[in-house]
Amino acid sequence: MLEGSTDVVSFTVVLDAQPDGSDFVLIDVLSSDTSEASVNAPSALMFTNANWNIPQTVIVQNVDDLILDGTRTSLISIAISSLSPVNGFSSLPSETITTQIFDNETAGFTISPVMGDLIEGALSTASFTLVLNAGPLSNVAIDLSLNDFGEVALAGVSSVVFTQSNWNTAQTVTIRSVDDYIIDGTQTVSITASINPSSNADFLGVASQSVSVTNADNDQAIINVVTIDNLTSESGERGSFSIQLSSIPTADVSIDIRSTDLDEVIVDVNTITFTPANWNIPQIINTTGIDDSPPQSDGSQVVTIVTENIRSTDINYAGITDSAVADVLMNN
Repeated sequence: MLEGSTDVVSFTVVLDAQPDGSDFVLIDVLSSDTSEASVNAPSALMFTNANWNIPQTVIVQNVDDLILDGTRTSLISIAISSLSPVNGFSSLPSETITTQIFDNETAGFTISPVMGDLIEGALSTASFTLVLNAGPLSNVAIDLSLNDFGEVALAGVSSVVFTQSNWNTAQTVTIRSVDDYIIDGTQTVSITASINPSSNADFLGVASQSVSVTNADNDQAIINVVTIDNLTSESGERGSFSIQLSSIPTADVSIDIRSTDLDEVIVDVNTITFTPANWNIPQIINTTGIDDSPPQSDGSQVVTIVTENIRSTDINYAGITDSAVADVLMNN
């Protein structure tokens, strides 16, 4: 019989001798493995003085167990019931009929499409599920891999394990965004699920499957200017500010620094350069107040320190105009 089909096995049972007038015989028909084959018959066949020679039909049906267990054998036993009265039939030996049940399960697993999209820097997550298509006789591990670890990460899992008890319960895998600080636009990442070689042998030939998730970029080309101390004095008191990039450039980025009034405030560096290695390390620019020569009582003077002339072969940073970068006002 083939599991899941309408295939049945049938046979008949009949006595070869007539019981005494009021006597009767009860015969049990039982399957040795009810998870594979079931007997579609009364709990016991009853033969009397009147029907002893009329065959009674027993039908054996297959049971779809959803387990990948190959061809199985179930023995159908026919025996005098313990509830049958003691008579000449009581000592008869039991008989058996052998039935074969052919498995209809196929090794495999189902991976769902990814639910949700990701955005760099956001707390939102995406997810997908995995579940086996048939019950294994031993554990099945499914390994998970990414084609770009710089864009997404799997939340604390590199594989999922299915057992005989949880094989049909979908397991959820959570995906998180990785903020790479690279201006690369929306990226599509492939996640591949593959059967681990240590898994149940029936599953080793199952092909890998992949799903994809998108990770939207949040990075921009921005030059951040932060005032640390905007006070200088003619007695030499120094001010300072910092400059830092907001994302990793693909090439060096140079920025010129200029005081609009060298008689009042000077800077200690005229050009700074960021590389892909130091892009996120703030560079400190110090300013120094200049004493008037000849001395004059001109009160506090506001001097603009200009950031200008941004240069790079990185097209994102090369496109930044002077007006898009903040200047710094120093009071001397």
